[in-house]
Amino acid sequence: MIKKSLILCCVLAALLLITACGQTPAATSTPEPTATPVPTETPAAAPTTAELAVSTPGDVNVAYGLIKLPEGNVAATVNGVEITTTAYDEELRRQLVPLTMQYQLDWNLAEVQAYMPDIQDSILQQMIDFELLWQLGKAEGISITDEAIETEYASTKQSVLAGGQFTSWEQVLEMNNLTEEKAREQIANSLLVRAMVANHGGTAEELQAKASHILVESEETAKEVLAKLKAGEPFEDLAKAYSTDTGTKDAGGDLGWFPQGMMVAEFDDAVFTKLQVGETSELVKTDYGYHIIRLAAREVHPLEGSILEQRQQENFTAWYQVEREAADIQEFLQLEATS
Repeated sequence: MIKKSLILCCVLAALLLITACGQTPAATSTPEPTATPVPTETPAAAPTTAELAVSTPGDVNVAYGLIKLPEGNVAATVNGVEITTTAYDEELRRQLVPLTMQYQLDWNLAEVQAYMPDIQDSILQQMIDFELLWQLGKAEGISITDEAIETEYASTKQSVLAGGQFTSWEQVLEMNNLTEEKAREQIANSLLVRAMVANHGGTAEELQAKASHILVESEETAKEVLAKLKAGEPFEDLAKAYSTDTGTKDAGGDLGWFPQGMMVAEFDDAVFTKLQVGETSELVKTDYGYHIIRLAAREVHPLEGSILEQRQQENFTAWYQVEREAADIQEFLQLEATS
């Protein structure tokens, strides 16, 4: 049985058709970044779009037969700007091809067919989101030039083909049911989101803690480690000997810098509220086990890597949700309720 949460994750992943190198936000009700899926396992000879339509177990033509369209010529309006039923139908059919192929969806199965309303709604929401985001970008003076699109397009082609999973760019386009024009449109969307994240992603600095920890499963072991610490044994040596956190134990339990809210509540409370710099905690129990934490520093520090990206995504998402709620959005697609 295919779980609804799984199929929805597949839908969201399959909607991303030209990569922005991980610099765009991922959120339930905000524009998804456009990204070309580069599967970890690609068939030696990928099926063509035509072959997919007639030969896959899922038969995308069955999916086409399940599509329900608005009765009128307009699927939605965003602040008075129309998303036509024709444009929606074309985009839905286009995305159903790579979705079916990438996740091997068998549209002959009732449990798969039952998710068509969710897929339809996801794609309509995506179109609404991008229309609104273009409007917001224009109001902020953001302009995505043809030169920028062509530069990013060339870079994307080079990056994807360098991976060795595709023999030609034409194969990439075909597998994703894209034309050159549509691919450039996806690139433009990607550049727009990147620019808006830069404008609304927040500061690159934040109050952070630098700490180390020793994590063990049982309270008995934790008390043994704590006693050895109090007897003067080095924290780093005990972390290497006892900690079950394989990602940090070899580094003496060093967690590096992290901002508030990144750790589970009990751990977060210890390093940002209870401990003074230089102090070592008593036992801190979380769902992961028992921690002994040493706080090395707490100060405003630059965000880096995945933490910076996550914070920018969170800030952008919060900003966009407010803008979306304030927008005049009308939808004319009536779908069956799903559980």
